[in-house]
Amino acid sequence: MSVLLYAITDVPNSSTKISPNEMVFGRKRQTWTTGDPDSKKLKMSTVQYMEKLNEKLEMVHKIARENITHAQERMKRQCDKTAKQRELLPGEKALILMPTSNNKLMATWKGPYTVLRRLQNNNYELDLGKRKKVLHINSLRKYNEDETPNTVNVVISETDIETESDITPLAEESGAELMMLSLASN
Repeated sequence: MSVLLYAITDVPNSSTKISPNEMVFGRKRQTWTTGDPDSKKLKMSTVQYMEKLNEKLEMVHKIARENITHAQERMKRQCDKTAKQRELLPGEKALILMPTSNNKLMATWKGPYTVLRRLQNNNYELDLGKRKKVLHINSLRKYNEDETPNTVNVVISETDIETESDITPLAEESGAELMMLSLASN
């Protein structure tokens, strides 16, 4: 376990570019190969040592903040490459993401509800029937009504179960393909 902790605290962070050990103690960890890097500081007074340590910590933290800012900008540019601007217009239908339990993965889409208007910061006012609610675009999805449903109505009687060829379509919507049903007899 100590080797793992040593590795974690001694390796520079990808965002700050500085190791946690250096962020906390103001210096790299001494090893048996490098010797004691602070042997020269043993000859100075405690007050001077504390002043130099504070200066070093302030400098390291300033560099880390700058590195974090650059890392955040780089991550934002990367995220923005695939991000899409979503927008709903008043009068359109939208689905609302509603949590069903404590598990985020179990959330379901409810609706459709009518969008009344767009507000600031990607918020939308929706008509939920008896009340109105303001929701962010991240919890909304545009509802697309399917104008041409692909459905086939089929009647199966007990005598028809034995062969596939006896299945008779009653009605077929335009553009819909007839799907043959295969039934296994018991």
